[in-house]
Amino acid sequence: MRDTPKDPEPDAVGVAVTLRLGTRRCLVVGDTPFAAATVRRLLQAGARVAMCAASAPSDIGSAERQELVLLGSVFRPEMAADCGLVVAATGDPDGDRQVAEGARRHGVPVHADSDPRRGCVQLAPRLAPAGVSFAVEGVDAPALLDDLSVRLASALPERYGALQEWISEWTPRVEQAVPEPAARRRIWQRLIGGGAGEALLSGRREEADAIVAEALAGGRAPEPGEVYLIGAGPGDPDLLTVRAMRLLRLADVVLYDRLVAPAILELAAPEAELVYVGKRRSHHRVPQEGINDMLVRHAEAGRRVARLKGGDPFIFGRGGEEIDRLTERGVRFEVVPGITAASGCAAYAGIPLTHRDHAQSCVFATGHRRGDGSLSIDFEGLIRPGQTIVFYMGLAGLESLAEGLLRHGMAPDTPAALVQQGTTPNQKVIAGPLSALPEMAARANLRAPTLIIVGEVVRLRERLAWFRPEEGRGGFWSA
Repeated sequence: MRDTPKDPEPDAVGVAVTLRLGTRRCLVVGDTPFAAATVRRLLQAGARVAMCAASAPSDIGSAERQELVLLGSVFRPEMAADCGLVVAATGDPDGDRQVAEGARRHGVPVHADSDPRRGCVQLAPRLAPAGVSFAVEGVDAPALLDDLSVRLASALPERYGALQEWISEWTPRVEQAVPEPAARRRIWQRLIGGGAGEALLSGRREEADAIVAEALAGGRAPEPGEVYLIGAGPGDPDLLTVRAMRLLRLADVVLYDRLVAPAILELAAPEAELVYVGKRRSHHRVPQEGINDMLVRHAEAGRRVARLKGGDPFIFGRGGEEIDRLTERGVRFEVVPGITAASGCAAYAGIPLTHRDHAQSCVFATGHRRGDGSLSIDFEGLIRPGQTIVFYMGLAGLESLAEGLLRHGMAPDTPAALVQQGTTPNQKVIAGPLSALPEMAARANLRAPTLIIVGEVVRLRERLAWFRPEEGRGGFWSA
């Protein structure tokens, strides 16, 4: 059945909720017209209903009256036990609050109706942050519905409940300053989806308040002007963090590089401007300084900018350089970590980077060659007993890398692996002795992005490999 509250104001912040009640009953508390209307709708929908009130509603039929259970006019928290839903409709905010607290004590969803524009349906704390709800409709398979519910609830940021409370606190002032409902709705949409909402969710309450105050003074929501430096992970869109997805959806402009999977770009808002600023070996479509300038220019124009980087922004991603420039210009920014290629690709290849019996440390290094073709690598510092080495951007200089390691004392039969486009359907893993690695790479015609892993842990791959995609099943989106 579906609980349908009375129609909200045009600018209300509300939700519809679908609940599977089974044999659990609904409890309606109060003698108000809304309580009576709710009882009628629930009974008509075939739900089992109890009412905490002095008498049953006068306008329900005799058959429905027989189905209704009256529990008296005094609410006690134990009345909520084993209920599927509690509706607090006493007409008094304090009374509704007491009913809601009693229901939550038993982990029961509750709708408080003291003000429909600020009321909300609350899920049990174990499912979602306080003050947050969602709807799942059109799903007939119970197992799939349960799975979707858990996924949706777990994806909600912890502070969404605080966002609901914050909206409730500001609503009277917004209504007074902006009488026209449609205008209020536009302001709320911009505030919640922009700088104010993000500031509140990030724990910056004073900043959020200041943005609303400025919006009310001007009668419109200000442009936030902010940069989100987002780690897009190694390729599999499922490895993108919840925060990364949320901020990507907010962005007006998305600047992305060549290591960002197309499926991740599809998560951006349809109206967002996508700007490719990718870099390849010996060819930079947009120089780093130009990227820095673009970030500043878009943000200072009041736009929300997502800077998408493959892997993690702070691991060989030059993210530090970009936010250093933003800091100089006073541009607000956030950094969202991503799963770096070393951990993501190694995990999907079945190679634990550390292992009690094989490797007690791990080091990341870049195999990128300088302009003259030479490598600037401290080989002696890399070669340590029980240490795994992961080289980024080393495919083009693989022969020099292998020669350098061998020349500085690494055994020729040291296990090594090449992981091409790890975590994606095009993942290809080549493993063998270090001395044969360049020849194996040439024979397999590997392409960038390819990660190089050297160390005893590679021996575990044959037994631990779990991700075995059918090669060529997906388009090769980076070259």
